[in-house]
Amino acid sequence: MLSAKDTSELSDEQLVEGILQGEAHLRQILYKRYSNLIFGRCFSLTKDHSVSQDLAHDVFIKIFLKLGTFKGNSKFSLWVHSITYNHCINYLKKKARRSEQSFEETDLEELEQVGDDQEEKLLLEMQLQQLERVFQELKPTYKSVLLLYYKDQLSIKEISAVLMMGESAVKMRLKRGRDQLSEEYKKLHHG
Repeated sequence: MLSAKDTSELSDEQLVEGILQGEAHLRQILYKRYSNLIFGRCFSLTKDHSVSQDLAHDVFIKIFLKLGTFKGNSKFSLWVHSITYNHCINYLKKKARRSEQSFEETDLEELEQVGDDQEEKLLLEMQLQQLERVFQELKPTYKSVLLLYYKDQLSIKEISAVLMMGESAVKMRLKRGRDQLSEEYKKLHHG
């Protein structure tokens, strides 16, 4: 059995190998390495803290159940990201089928109650809220590719590995996602 210092220096692949050989205590190290990342990815897709905690918990269960299927063909972090992404997208698809999301309209009376110097700040906040609303309306496939590219700063090649699709398909989803986001935002302002 390795000391705590030794185990913290193990690579992800070494941790996986140790866990598969029966060293259950290594699961905690793997959990600590990835808990914030997984929660963050869940939250970036759901925007709900409580739901994200539940989803992250479910993702860890899946990871530990499927650990034996990790082949090592890509980085372990990409494998984890792929499981997280797929689990969250499945959740969002089920949620969308159950009910349509409704958004509250911004209370325009607030504009009348603030001073001129605060009015510009409030208008900017309203624009950001509207952009967020439009972003939430995107198809999950476009939303996730945009998040992976812009928020997580993954390369096209890394996104391709995470989503298990060709690089040209990733590029097309990025383009279509940006186009849809732009179109919906323009409709909101001019429609």
